[in-house]
Amino acid sequence: MPLRVAVRDISFFERPVPFTKPFRFGAVVINAAVQAFVRVEIEVDGKGTSVGASAELMAPKWFDKRPHLAPSRQSRNCGAP
Repeated sequence: MPLRVAVRDISFFERPVPFTKPFRFGAVVINAAVQAFVRVEIEVDGKGTSVGASAELMAPKWFDKRPHLAPSRQSRNCGAP
């Protein structure tokens, strides 16, 4: 018999991450980025609850390397500062 799973809570957070030194990636220089977090609480019937979390650094130019897009537009697309 399959277990029934219910999602009890999903939370999203972010924090700015300034770099100690500029990071160069080809023609792009990144001085800061945003770190995104997600936290999920689930309940499994007859088994209890569990909490899981994950985080990812959102470096804008890594997602879209089209040179005609300005870094400010990249930031808006990826949540960077």
